[in-house]
Amino acid sequence: IAELDLQASFTHVIVPKRHAAAFLRAKIQNTSPVNMRSGEVNLTVDGTCFGKTNVPSCVRNEFFELNLGVDRFVKVAYKEPGITLSKIDEFLELTITYFKATCKIKNTRDHAVNVLVLDQVPVNVDDHFDVEILTPETLGFPGDKVDLTEPGKPGTKTAELGRDGEVRWEVTLEPDEEIELDLRYSIEAPFEKWGRDFPVPVAK
Repeated sequence: IAELDLQASFTHVIVPKRHAAAFLRAKIQNTSPVNMRSGEVNLTVDGTCFGKTNVPSCVRNEFFELNLGVDRFVKVAYKEPGITLSKIDEFLELTITYFKATCKIKNTRDHAVNVLVLDQVPVNVDDHFDVEILTPETLGFPGDKVDLTEPGKPGTKTAELGRDGEVRWEVTLEPDEEIELDLRYSIEAPFEKWGRDFPVPVAK
């Protein structure tokens, strides 16, 4: 039995369409002189006891991650995707529908926190459908990334498009800071296919 003092970095992970909550995740480096074996440990972070948890095996100088549960000091509110506008192009026989989802996050802690927010837009099911991300801008293809950091403000704010329509924001929130992340997109589809081949226009 040993007591190890290890350094960790923390991220609050939010997947708002599943849970309107911020889950604290720790990335820890094994800086001890020994290889760690998997098992149950007592975990204390900055003097706060998190109780018992299971850790994986980890060799010296490598990293492992622990999920520490919901942090109630980071508030999350989510408005699911809803239709803001629907247009019909009779000449092209197309329906163009616009959607918006909003995630509000507030840091009520007395120190800055790093937040990772994961949301998703529908993916094209075939060549008849066209899904376009409108906000954040310039996210057209997987791997596209945009810097949304405001000049003169501390911390960073970025958005990136991943695979399968995943949109991810990485944000630094200062104490008592609140932000609103908007996800806007449009779906263009032929008359005869909208609502039949694409019955659920929001990702589940």
